[in-house]
Amino acid sequence: FTAAHSIRLLFVADIVVVAFEHNLYTHLNEHTHARTHLHTYTHTPLSNMVLSTTSGLDDVDLQPSSTSMSAGGASTASMDDFEMTEMKEMVGTPPDEPPTNQRRNRLLIAVGLVVVVVLVIIPVYLTTGSKSSEGPTSQAGIGEDPGEVVGDATEQANPAIYEEIFSMSERHGIDTTPLTLSNTPQYNAYQWLVTQNANLELYDHQTRIQRYVLATLFYSTNAVKTVYTLQEPPAWKNTNGWLTDADECTEWKGIFCTSRGQVYQISLENNGLTGALPPELAMLQQMEILDCTTNLLYMEGPQLEPLAKLSNLKTLLLDDNYITTNHGLPDFLTSLSHLEKLRLSYNLLDGTLDPQTLGALTKLTHLEVESNFLQGSIPPAFGQMTSLVYAYLRRNALTVNLEDFITTDSNLMSLFALWLDDNTLVGSIPTEIGLVTSLASLSLTDGNLEGSIPAEIGNLRRLRRLWLYNNQLTGTLPDELGALSLLEVLETHSNNINGTMPRPVCSIMEAATYQSKSLTADCNELECSECCTECF
Repeated sequence: FTAAHSIRLLFVADIVVVAFEHNLYTHLNEHTHARTHLHTYTHTPLSNMVLSTTSGLDDVDLQPSSTSMSAGGASTASMDDFEMTEMKEMVGTPPDEPPTNQRRNRLLIAVGLVVVVVLVIIPVYLTTGSKSSEGPTSQAGIGEDPGEVVGDATEQANPAIYEEIFSMSERHGIDTTPLTLSNTPQYNAYQWLVTQNANLELYDHQTRIQRYVLATLFYSTNAVKTVYTLQEPPAWKNTNGWLTDADECTEWKGIFCTSRGQVYQISLENNGLTGALPPELAMLQQMEILDCTTNLLYMEGPQLEPLAKLSNLKTLLLDDNYITTNHGLPDFLTSLSHLEKLRLSYNLLDGTLDPQTLGALTKLTHLEVESNFLQGSIPPAFGQMTSLVYAYLRRNALTVNLEDFITTDSNLMSLFALWLDDNTLVGSIPTEIGLVTSLASLSLTDGNLEGSIPAEIGNLRRLRRLWLYNNQLTGTLPDELGALSLLEVLETHSNNINGTMPRPVCSIMEAATYQSKSLTADCNELECSECCTECF
């Protein structure tokens, strides 16, 4: 009960007192004005009070009516007669009553009205005033009670646009429930769209939808708590242009559009994103590139499934986040038939590599999943990825046997880089390695490879960098290594290789202009002191 409430109470009480005083004044004058009882009945302030209470106390006018007093204060009898005549025609002439009964009835009416005002109107007025003084309980944006159902109230903000978003969501198989719940990214995005866009009426359907989707993305990933960001989750580092009237295609950080104004690329790398990417991204059907590298996104299970609807996606870069699976590569990848570049390194991928998933990625050129928790073997399907150029699977818990996928039947015709180090490397280097003639970078370190280095490796005329250290390799270095004229790195230390470094290899390394060129060996077992850059 605040000071404002006290003022309202005094105001209402004053109305009651004035009304009662006017009524009493009328009763006292009835002894000398008995002939004017009809005029008194229809035009006293009490009658005004009765009429006003039907529309609210705020409508009561405590000033003398212009129909009863002239500018100079004199009685305007002609106007009163006109009003009396008008009232007679509307409600008829009240029946004649004895003066005593009239006074008693009017007194009872006055007392009854006072009781009504005190017992009913004042509490209602104070309750309403109390609620209004607290301000609105729910507004679009941060600060609403999560999970509060608003239902039709959401639609009423702009029914046409609400229906537009609702229909588009259903068309793309997106759950529309969050749109009707306060403090959800979808609800906040819709409220922003219909209340904060000065040019809303000028936008076409495409612009309205993609601005809604981008706003949903912002609210889904800005300062959102997850199991990995419980303590004060960070806000976006760079929000230039976002959630303003500026053109999202040219002014919003990380957004790129086609010549027709359709979003085809979102690049928000290292921007402090938390939470999870929203399923509404599926409405951006022209999107080909999604780059959220080095953020704090936490997505697993159902949260990953909506990405399957980005049917035109060619590049997906989500490395260095908290993408979580327990069955190898995410299932949604099988639906991305146009995917060319996939980066999921430095995440929480567990489980084995599914042959069907690898087989479905027929256009994949980049497979980067290093520093995860992948287990099991690399299936033969890997050897049939004809478009694969870069394969980085290092630093996992894989059991790698090269003979499983590098065979006479394999078809790695485009493979440029193959990094498998820091796994459990078993078996030997197969002679079929010489068939992968496109190979330029091969890393097989920190494993248990046995046997000798096959001479067929000399067929890899494009090979520039070869890392083989920390294994159990034996024998001598094949002279065929001297045919690798582009060689810049050859590291074979921490093995059981003996003999002499082939002289052609030394000459190639001496001529190399690569700033970080390296030639290493166990110089106590392999003679290389004259040309190795480092001996072990």
